[in-house]
Amino acid sequence: MEYKDKKWLQQKYLKEKLGIYQIAPLCKCHPRTIHQWLIKFNIPRRKSGVEHWSEEQKELRRQWNKQHPEIIRMKGKHHSIKTRLQMSFNRKRDKNANWKGNNATAKSASARAQRWFKDKQPCVICRNKNSERHHIDKNTFNNDPQNIIWLCDLHHMQIHKKNKPWKNKK
Repeated sequence: MEYKDKKWLQQKYLKEKLGIYQIAPLCKCHPRTIHQWLIKFNIPRRKSGVEHWSEEQKELRRQWNKQHPEIIRMKGKHHSIKTRLQMSFNRKRDKNANWKGNNATAKSASARAQRWFKDKQPCVICRNKNSERHHIDKNTFNNDPQNIIWLCDLHHMQIHKKNKPWKNKK
């Protein structure tokens, strides 16, 4: 709890020039906690960035930049909208490294969406036309009409809080 002492924190941060990531292990707390106490005590925080780096650190950064010119060439530049759209397209569905596959094809998804809009009903409780599907048996997520009721947002929320108002009102 040394960090709650203003003089101790000033000594470590300003005089000894330790960073919050070096002070935190000394106090056995999170670096964010140290940062919050620096703010609370109005201790001026050092600027982030390369201004306060040593010459050795700056030289290491220059060497790294020389080894990775592909990253530096875009500095200060922006991709065109066309390029951004192409990059986005190249990360979708099966082109994405995290893609796990899909059982439903795009055609069947479209058919489901059309059926959903065609079958849309008002809320079974308040007759509000702005309603959404609720599957009665949540273990079987199917489109069987016996398993679906239509509810507005308010009643859908109530149902998921274990209150089932449709059983009280027909």
